[in-house]
Amino acid sequence: MKKFIKQWAENKGSVLTWLATSAKTFIGISKDEEVIFPLDVSKLINMKDANMSLVELLNYFFEETRKSVISDFEQFKVFLVLDGLDKLPLDFDKSNILADVREPASVNVLLTNLIRGNLLPSAQLWITSRPSETEQLPPDSIDRMTEIREKPDVASQRKLKTQLKDQFTKVCEGIDRQKTSALLNDIFTDLYIIEGEKGEVNVQSETRQVQDAKFKKQETPIKYHDIFKDTSGENKPIRTVLTNGMAGIGKTFASLKYMLDWAEGKANENIYYTFPLPFRELNLKKEREHSLEELIHQFFPAMETSEIKDYNKYKILVVLDGYDECRLDLDFSENTVWTDMTKPTSVKVLLTNLIQGNLLPEAQIWITSRPAASNHIPGDKVDRVTEVRGFNDDQKEEYFRKRFSDKHLAEQILSNVKTSRSLYIMCHIPVFCWITSEVLEDFVSRNQDEGMPKTLTDMYIHLLLLQCRQANVKYGDDAADGSETDSCWNTRNIETVLSLSKLAFFELEKGNLLFTEDNLTE
Repeated sequence: MKKFIKQWAENKGSVLTWLATSAKTFIGISKDEEVIFPLDVSKLINMKDANMSLVELLNYFFEETRKSVISDFEQFKVFLVLDGLDKLPLDFDKSNILADVREPASVNVLLTNLIRGNLLPSAQLWITSRPSETEQLPPDSIDRMTEIREKPDVASQRKLKTQLKDQFTKVCEGIDRQKTSALLNDIFTDLYIIEGEKGEVNVQSETRQVQDAKFKKQETPIKYHDIFKDTSGENKPIRTVLTNGMAGIGKTFASLKYMLDWAEGKANENIYYTFPLPFRELNLKKEREHSLEELIHQFFPAMETSEIKDYNKYKILVVLDGYDECRLDLDFSENTVWTDMTKPTSVKVLLTNLIQGNLLPEAQIWITSRPAASNHIPGDKVDRVTEVRGFNDDQKEEYFRKRFSDKHLAEQILSNVKTSRSLYIMCHIPVFCWITSEVLEDFVSRNQDEGMPKTLTDMYIHLLLLQCRQANVKYGDDAADGSETDSCWNTRNIETVLSLSKLAFFELEKGNLLFTEDNLTE
């Protein structure tokens, strides 16, 4: 409706370009000229008790009619737009008949007689209303009923954004998935991300890697929301980005924040659809064949009604998180070329063709991975490699201050971290910041802040003890009998830790870094 009025007002051939320029009057208008009066019904609500004529009403809202002396509105092709009629209930049964545009009456009488055609019968009316309120209109007063619906692709985008907001607004930190989740926007701390290169895997310890990084050439940091922006100044298109980083460094959180910002309309609005496809969930689809479109529909039900015939017409981002967790045996050297979105094949064929650019060649692809696994991806299919370095010193402090609403507690824990060089260095890893926060907060809550851990070994031991105490609470072992009553190190916890240690040892010998619930039951 607004577009209709704007186009009419900006029409150079129209007398009423004054709606756009506020400059012209009605003097000299010919009988063939159209005149549009857009009336926002929400503004009429405050005038419902007023008594005025139709002429006075138009003069009130439109300065040009007030300045001009119009003897007869019938000389024009009058077009009245009543926008949002559902906001003002009208009584057509008890309304008096009114035919004189200069006779005063209530707003209810003016509008009901305009709609019935008693008042200014030569005028055309366009009424907008919510469907439920249109029942108040007399059927014999309506010549045409139209319905505005969202285009299927627009509706699917809106629903997709809602789904992603539901998924990513709240997240769980660290390794404890049972605790109350936190708002991502509240806890997210910007990460230190740099331009990287594909090459040999760094096998040094985390502490040594951080120390050595200080002696490398100066790097230009990249903001997480600029991951697809070319920084060379040549404005080169970037299709595929590979983001490397060690475990717990923040790769997944960066991608979640990127997608949440998009869903909330805060950034990267040039993207029409964003599809997060984590390898952890794609692994579960490997037993049967799927088309890429079918996979998208399974993960994002809103897309089933999008009626998209050609996905390449849309700006699409696909986020493949956790390539190092992939159990699909992706083979880029001997891969079947696959270009049809609607034709089913194995998930590994779909993914290799998606990464190679055969499927959705116009889409942007963001892959996150630990460094060792990412070396299997062909370098010529990756336009940019980035590396997440975690937190710099300022970001470490920002994390702890965001983590604790109690400022005194935040400063107390931060002060303890700074007293240990190894702890402070390791806190460049976000998940280690979380571990540190959990352990030290527990110390403070039990009034044992004098014995806070100062070494990495102490930190991991106390995390294990914290988990054991939480297990005792969960399983009701606080009042256990015997010598175990004063210790969280009871028989059940000992057996659990030994079982997990055995699982970790044998699975790591096989090269498995990802454990599932099935592993725990074997």
